[in-house]
Amino acid sequence: MSNRDALMVSGLRAGLTLQAVGDLYGVSRERVRQIAVKQGLVTSELRRQASQQWDRYERRVARHIFGVSLSHPELTLEELAEWAESDVDTVRAALGHRVAVHEVSQNSWSAGLPDDELLEALREWAASATSHGGDEYTSWAQERGLPGKQTVQNRFGGWNNGLIAAGLSQHVRDRGGLRPVISDEEMWASVLQFLRDDLTSYSFQSYEAYAAERQMASGASVRVRLGSWATIKEQVRALMRYAVDRDGSWEWAESILEIVAGDAPRNTVSRDQAVEAIRKVAERIDGPVTVMAYEDARDADDPHASIAQKRLGSWINAVAEAGLTDRLSGKSRGKWQRGEYDVA
Repeated sequence: MSNRDALMVSGLRAGLTLQAVGDLYGVSRERVRQIAVKQGLVTSELRRQASQQWDRYERRVARHIFGVSLSHPELTLEELAEWAESDVDTVRAALGHRVAVHEVSQNSWSAGLPDDELLEALREWAASATSHGGDEYTSWAQERGLPGKQTVQNRFGGWNNGLIAAGLSQHVRDRGGLRPVISDEEMWASVLQFLRDDLTSYSFQSYEAYAAERQMASGASVRVRLGSWATIKEQVRALMRYAVDRDGSWEWAESILEIVAGDAPRNTVSRDQAVEAIRKVAERIDGPVTVMAYEDARDADDPHASIAQKRLGSWINAVAEAGLTDRLSGKSRGKWQRGEYDVA
């Protein structure tokens, strides 16, 4: 066997096709096959071996990509491809569900009717509705070709949150009981931990189950306080990238990275505590007790105005419960006098 024939056979054994070897040495595919047969090689067996070899290679690459993903969730898909000396499509196939950690996709419900138009639709419906439940709104909306309750829940983290955003908090029924108050920083830390863990899914629904098992901030609370799920994930990805090389330059990120989600101290704010906080702040300020005035004057350990709104049903109800209807703003006092807000 000549040296050239030996090189051709070696190429076939290494996984090259008949055509590839022929092109390399300037001979026909048939001539390469004849040389292979002469040396006792079965081309079908060579193809089978080459396929097995390629499968093993793909599995090695996939394991490498997945391992790098677990160790470096901050990397983009393009950066992972560079690590593996591969391409983005291969990275996607290797990661499967973990693509969601490295790429933020927009939910289908994020498109469509803008938030301000959706809120205006809620207000229009509420003005004529006799019952203010989500199902009633859905029936009204469908007759007009508008998105229903589910879209409101997705956009604002819950039906009641949508009502509040539309200025319809008088239709939110107070559920009573103590509610845990979790800082925004701990909420960010909760989502950060979620995306860092090795899980089977990284969807919003999966976060809700994950958070419930660990007594972390609920998905609805996270979305109301921090924004849309896509926006939250984008910011958390920025946190992960900063965490790789922390230098103290990003104070906000440093405060979050110091938190162990679920371990931060919690406060609980009762209805009476919210009312008392409003009374206390009202003594220190002049003029109407508005949300803005309260937020500007409250101490760090006083509950947020949003907590008072949730505990009492609305800010007007909260101020009224504190016995301060004379300190309502002119607009709020008018609503109070017209009976547009009930005392919770």
